[in-house]
Amino acid sequence: MSKIKIFSFKIADFLFVFLFVVTIIYFSANIFLNKKAKTKQLIIESGKNIWYYQLDKNKKIEIEGLLGKSLIIIQDGCVFFEDSPCPNKLCVLSNSICNNGDWIACLPNGVFARIEGEENFNQELDATSY
Repeated sequence: MSKIKIFSFKIADFLFVFLFVVTIIYFSANIFLNKKAKTKQLIIESGKNIWYYQLDKNKKIEIEGLLGKSLIIIQDGCVFFEDSPCPNKLCVLSNSICNNGDWIACLPNGVFARIEGEENFNQELDATSY
């Protein structure tokens, strides 16, 4: 006679299934909540210092660099250099940045600003992607 073994669940099997389901729920909730939490923000670096600013409020920011103070303006969700102590003022003459991944810098003064956060898939093509 051949015996047919019927698989019976043991406590370890229930524990494994329970932990698997809890892990799936945890990671699913984490992914869903992180998508909503990412908003665009300005990140400014000067030397070893890093500052974070939200783009939803207009603001004037003075950042101490290698040569002196740079004045960065947040206006209507865009960012630009208004003044900087560098000799040729290329950072002041550059366009404002508004989109995720855009950056501006005053290299002589050692101030770097970039926008990070939510992806904007409706933005226009730029010169590098055209």
